[in-house]
Amino acid sequence: MFFEVRMYKSAQGRLQDICHRMRDQLPLMLKKHQFPWPLGQWVCVAGPSMPMYIWMLQWKDLDHRAKCFGSLYSDPEWERIRVSTNGMRDTVIEQRILIMRHLPCHASLANLKNTSARQEHRLHELRIQRLQYGLLGASQQQMEQVDLPAWDRCGASHLGVFEIISGAPVPSIAHFMSWESFEARKEGMRQFEVDPLVSQAREAEVKKINNHYLQEFDDYLLEPMPFAVPRPLL
Repeated sequence: MFFEVRMYKSAQGRLQDICHRMRDQLPLMLKKHQFPWPLGQWVCVAGPSMPMYIWMLQWKDLDHRAKCFGSLYSDPEWERIRVSTNGMRDTVIEQRILIMRHLPCHASLANLKNTSARQEHRLHELRIQRLQYGLLGASQQQMEQVDLPAWDRCGASHLGVFEIISGAPVPSIAHFMSWESFEARKEGMRQFEVDPLVSQAREAEVKKINNHYLQEFDDYLLEPMPFAVPRPLL
């Protein structure tokens, strides 16, 4: 099973045009060309590249993905929709596409307290985080045993953790979570930074490899679209 995150950098002043296209024109075309229904769609409200629209798909295999997109892009009706909704200039000026699969620790999310939280009206977060080379296994084990439970104690609801296999520097992970509000996230981040189990794990990493397993990251704060709110666990 593969997952795809499509990140559309919008032209200035055109983000709502993308929203309207995704809500009003895209669903019928996806159904026509046998796409899976999107797992979620978001508008980015803060991040390293703005303005941005993000949506996510799940594929049984990459051949299925190639077949669906090939069929869509060869459809004259889709080209008509694209041109008519673009107007005088493109709405999407750049795409970033991540292909991913679940990390083994994803299965442990079902055991955490906040995973079942309804995702409407919450602040969502996508963290794309680099890992130390050669330590994907150790990194995901530490996430399962230390980091994910700590984020749960701090009020985060985890939607999913994924290994990125293309579209970003590797090794990297994509971590989706959500918060009750921006203030709840701010307080949760503070609590995570001083969590004694997290601090102990970080100290042990430095003693072992003179570095950290989980390294720098790009962070996107997201508003879920009301017509495509993701389920609690991706």
